[in-house]
Amino acid sequence: MPTEAAINDGEQPKLQWLEVGRATAALLVVLHHADQATAHFSADGPPRYFLWAHHGVDFFFVLSGFIIYHVHGDDARTAINALSYAMKRVSRIYVPYLPVACATMLLYVIFENVPPDGRRWNVLSTLTLLPFEKQSVLSVAWTLTYEIIFYAFFLTFYLGRIFVLLLLAWCSCILAAQLSGIDLQTLPKFASVILNPLVLLFFGGLAAAMAARMMPGWFWRPALAIAAVTLRSPRPAAWHF
Repeated sequence: MPTEAAINDGEQPKLQWLEVGRATAALLVVLHHADQATAHFSADGPPRYFLWAHHGVDFFFVLSGFIIYHVHGDDARTAINALSYAMKRVSRIYVPYLPVACATMLLYVIFENVPPDGRRWNVLSTLTLLPFEKQSVLSVAWTLTYEIIFYAFFLTFYLGRIFVLLLLAWCSCILAAQLSGIDLQTLPKFASVILNPLVLLFFGGLAAAMAARMMPGWFWRPALAIAAVTLRSPRPAAWHF
């Protein structure tokens, strides 16, 4: 695995080019939301220049899968390491998220208001980020729901070979759902999320990280790029959301 710079002795190397990719993806997401906001508040309907910038979210998902395996792929498969991994992932998601979510809920309750898009939300969905029928009060938190599910799935890595078997089984279920033409919107919320092809973006990042470990040191960059480009949005018309 390539090392562009070491974080500290005994820790996984930090890949500087991944940081550049992360910053680029973040910029694309900002541009996409700015484009949406401009269109929403402009009555004359200005041209949409950054519709394509949603690819930043796709790359974030691929990058998430890549980094998780890069950081934890050499972990000893013990209960202690699994617990340490889970605590790190939970704190990474919920510590920055919960204060904003709780403050937003409080404002909606105080002013007896609803989100501008009429979204149905409740306290349980907001606090847990789990895919219930009602959503988080923060519309942009939908990406965190996928992150939580992916992080939870990666716990099976610490169970041994069953991890790869479950990975292949999940991918097969997603592909089967797409080939069958099933409308995911007609399924219960949890099923519609775990069968969404967006999950394949995380798995593509995992596969890129696994492949990079078995290839020459320079291979990780093209492996990550191939995963991101192959699985990018917009997806084939047969892929239902």
